[in-house]
Amino acid sequence: MGDLVKIRKYAYNGDTYYQHGIVVADQQECQLQLFPYVMVYIFEMAAASKQYPNALEVISSIKL
Repeated sequence: MGDLVKIRKYAYNGDTYYQHGIVVADQQECQLQLFPYVMVYIFEMAAASKQYPNALEVISSIKL
């Protein structure tokens, strides 16, 4: 929680673009969804959303 991350996204035409955000909740697993996810506040969208680990790259990690 609190890590600065880069999020890989894809446009409709298949081009890759990146957004940046901060992890606001620890990894969670939902029985209905097979894959774990974390909640990330995305700066460009000014909103939090579920992000899967394969789309995230840690830029700066907070060590408590």
